[in-house]
Amino acid sequence: MNFDLALGSRAAVVVAAILAVVATVALDRLAGGDRAAVLRRRLILGVPWGTLTVAALVLAVYLFVQGGWDHWYRPVVVPFRAWSYFAPLGVAVSGFAHSGPGHLLGNLFGTLAVAPLVEYAVGHFPRERGSSSFGSARDTPYVRAFVLFPAATVAVGFVSGAFALGPVIGFSGVVFAFVGAALVYYPLGTVVALSASGLLSTAYRALSSPVVEASGRPAYISPWWADIAIQGHALGLLVGVLAAAWLAAARGDDLPRPRRLALGALLVGVEQSLWAVYWYRGGETYVLFRAIGLAAVALLAVFVAALAVDRRAPSADTVREALRGLTPRRGRSPPCSSSSRRCRGRPCS
Repeated sequence: MNFDLALGSRAAVVVAAILAVVATVALDRLAGGDRAAVLRRRLILGVPWGTLTVAALVLAVYLFVQGGWDHWYRPVVVPFRAWSYFAPLGVAVSGFAHSGPGHLLGNLFGTLAVAPLVEYAVGHFPRERGSSSFGSARDTPYVRAFVLFPAATVAVGFVSGAFALGPVIGFSGVVFAFVGAALVYYPLGTVVALSASGLLSTAYRALSSPVVEASGRPAYISPWWADIAIQGHALGLLVGVLAAAWLAAARGDDLPRPRRLALGALLVGVEQSLWAVYWYRGGETYVLFRAIGLAAVALLAVFVAALAVDRRAPSADTVREALRGLTPRRGRSPPCSSSSRRCRGRPCS
């Protein structure tokens, strides 16, 4: 009897995952405490419905707008890039479209890992003094979960498509906005969540391609850091940090100590390669400014930590000043991709 190595490998992954989950739940119960009750105090039935709604929306764009349902590996891409303000369809849709299944799944995994932290911080139930659930449309948990959270996410997607430099495509600008917002409330939890995103991506690849054979061959391959959407990622992170800082100040939420915020922002910036600042030199040469990029990440960590000290909500003028200089110039810009995978051809985020 011949042993199917691929099938056996998939079965091993599934069995190991089930055993790990069962064992972890059993150990957690032995330790005591009702973890689900903590989630139910913030989320309807303890489920991040807004995150699931957003993920379904992004998947629907790929399947039904880009034609991924009939052409999973070859969706329609060209009309949905943010080529120019004279192509408003691309600007409007680019923040939610993707160049292929790897691009799509990488951003979906990031969303499912990080967005629940933001949704938990915001909460489905009002916490302001004197307010009550169902007291108004804004305070209704179902409206918060299924309308307001997805609507805010869509707004950030429009900002990503309109202001990220170059003909970008992809949801990672919004994913990094989730990362920025999560950093403000749960800096070290965000680091763990991003590791969970990598776990989801690795598990998917282990199931889809359990055994891989490859051979070396001469080919021109651009350096990996030239395929990262540094401009879209940085813009999304900035938007998320400012939005969460405003929310925390408006509600009077307690934030972590500055050193925790700084450490979390530094670890996230390094792990997500936000230090990979580069540019072109000639037609086939790229220049990586690693030292400058690392210094910029360190300054970003200080900026995030400062939010824990200054409890005043950023004004509209403050936000405009922070975003000044990010006005897009259409034309050639660095090709890019999500940090979890490479994109071919034009840049994607």
